[in-house]
Amino acid sequence: MTLNIRTVVLAVLVLCGVVGGGYLLSSKNTDSQSDLSAEFAEDVHYRTLQAPVVFQSADNATDKVTVQEFFWYGCPHCQAFEPRVKKWLQAAPADIHFQQLPVAWNELTRLHAAVYYAAEEADNPEVLHEKLFERIIEIRQERNIASQIEQIAEVFAGHGIDSAELDRKLKSPAAETKIDTIVKMMKDAEVASTPTVVVDGRWVVLNNEAVAKAGVFNVIDFLVQKGRGK
Repeated sequence: MTLNIRTVVLAVLVLCGVVGGGYLLSSKNTDSQSDLSAEFAEDVHYRTLQAPVVFQSADNATDKVTVQEFFWYGCPHCQAFEPRVKKWLQAAPADIHFQQLPVAWNELTRLHAAVYYAAEEADNPEVLHEKLFERIIEIRQERNIASQIEQIAEVFAGHGIDSAELDRKLKSPAAETKIDTIVKMMKDAEVASTPTVVVDGRWVVLNNEAVAKAGVFNVIDFLVQKGRGK
């Protein structure tokens, strides 16, 4: 990896560690039931995008409100956010379509995004997903891409996917197309940290003290309700 890429990687780590997730995860109301009678204000709890961002998937339905989480395997905040998202989804209404989207800021995060799509094709993707968080957080400061791939391949090998098959999946045209789409979405939504939550392709939940006090999932539920009224 060149010095320029290393600089970008370090910048991403700063975004994840300092800007990303801190307020969301400090919220004392994160796992509480939503209080939709509360007042949630634009530019205080969320911001409105000038143009909607859309990422179609095989199971996406036009009659559902989409909740998208932009994440990175190398982000401890994203890892800590995982169980809270799962708990929220257990009680989420049937008209919510949740998508987890891997960010791709540079060569390293683009690799990790391809890893995510390779994991989706595994027999037990949820278990593999958790293992990948653990491994990539461990090696996130590794500057050598080839070394990263070798260490990530060890995780896939434990799930019946050898290095040759993983290499094919990482270079899959379908994965490349998805990642290119996400790069455009990130630009349109001005995603600069992880985790970032976008509701109905129109509203971005802010990562600040106001959201921490209100409860991030309360804000999400409020925006989902707004999305139903479209």
